[in-house]
Amino acid sequence: MDQTLVPMGIREDTDPFEEMKDALTSGYRDFSGRSTRSQFWTFHIFSLVLVAFAAMPAIFTGNEAWSAVTTLPVLVGLFIPLLAITARRLHDTGRTAKLAVIAIIPWLGALLLLIILMADSEPEVNQWGESPKFIYDTPKTQRHPRWSSAA
Repeated sequence: MDQTLVPMGIREDTDPFEEMKDALTSGYRDFSGRSTRSQFWTFHIFSLVLVAFAAMPAIFTGNEAWSAVTTLPVLVGLFIPLLAITARRLHDTGRTAKLAVIAIIPWLGALLLLIILMADSEPEVNQWGESPKFIYDTPKTQRHPRWSSAA
């Protein structure tokens, strides 16, 4: 089994909104696998817009108590999905999800994590599976043991 397959090309048929829908429906609690930069940033933009809409009552009424009432449930609901997509994005760059812990270092940790998350996808099949960004020339079952029917 060849773990260092060279991709034939980049997928051209990806729709960012379809990727976001997949992240929201099937991948919202999945910490395994890989996510592309497009999936990662689309989901973060969606989360930002959702939090902004949740904060609207507090902004328009000027009542700070409303901010906690309207935005806190949204932030709590987005916490696990944001962790999961960050883990999958780190996997796509060939790094372990445990690296996300560096974000707790004030300023420098978050900046380093941001730089790592902006890195391009690792084209080879790695221990977290195939890259969703690339097209390969062999069936999935020959690329990674996780998809093998004999495993």
